[in-house]
Amino acid sequence: MVTTPPEMRKKLIMHQHRRRNRLSIILTNLNDMLHSWLLLSEICPKLRQGRR
Repeated sequence: MVTTPPEMRKKLIMHQHRRRNRLSIILTNLNDMLHSWLLLSEICPKLRQGRR
């Protein structure tokens, strides 16, 4: 059976998607952590200035 490029791509994408599933979860968690860190870094200086 000769597989056409689109079919090959679909198979590749599906295979990568299964692998990426865990990666994407980890990445989203890291992204959330980064976002919260950025928020904290923005809030902390304001709090320090407020205490002074």
